[in-house]
Amino acid sequence: MRTSTCKRTTITSEAGFTLIEIIVASCAAMMMLTAFTGFYLGQQRSLHRDRVEIASSQSLRSALEQMSRELRIAGFNPLATAAPGITWANVREVWFTLDADASGAVNATDPNEVRRFRQNGTQIESYDAPTDSWIALADFVAPVGAPPTPLFHYFRCDGSEITALPAGAPDLASIARIDLSLTVNGVGGVTLSRTETESVRLRNKVCS
Repeated sequence: MRTSTCKRTTITSEAGFTLIEIIVASCAAMMMLTAFTGFYLGQQRSLHRDRVEIASSQSLRSALEQMSRELRIAGFNPLATAAPGITWANVREVWFTLDADASGAVNATDPNEVRRFRQNGTQIESYDAPTDSWIALADFVAPVGAPPTPLFHYFRCDGSEITALPAGAPDLASIARIDLSLTVNGVGGVTLSRTETESVRLRNKVCS
């Protein structure tokens, strides 16, 4: 007589996730995504600020270099007949002339012989004599009074500063050096404060 033995096999299935596991995994994923998003946005803000700071610095340096280059030759008078020089000097504006073409006179409509620079609101501007208008050189400059440091400082040959401004005729004739200071504030929605300075010795002012 044959005996048949039947074995019952039990298979336990653990496939799938419980609701708690899904919730925990979702929360972990959300936390990682939030952290990554915060890091990414922070990096983007930092990059934007760096770009704005570089651009503003370049703008200020470009304006300073142009003003310095032209102020340095103020009063150029090769024939000693034109009587050019600084004609107006204030904390936010300076005017000057030169005999650029060595004609013996200053041409009032020649942009190379009649030069002016000023701060108008938050802009640094250059005067264009032929059109009697002003052209912007730099923007986002700190407005007048903020900070209190003037755009232009004027000094005599002995190094003493001319503080009575606008300068009268004797002081205008005595200006030997001009120090420039430009501060930029709040460019492109970015809060920053950056100052560039330059000291300009007037080549055509003879100091004994």
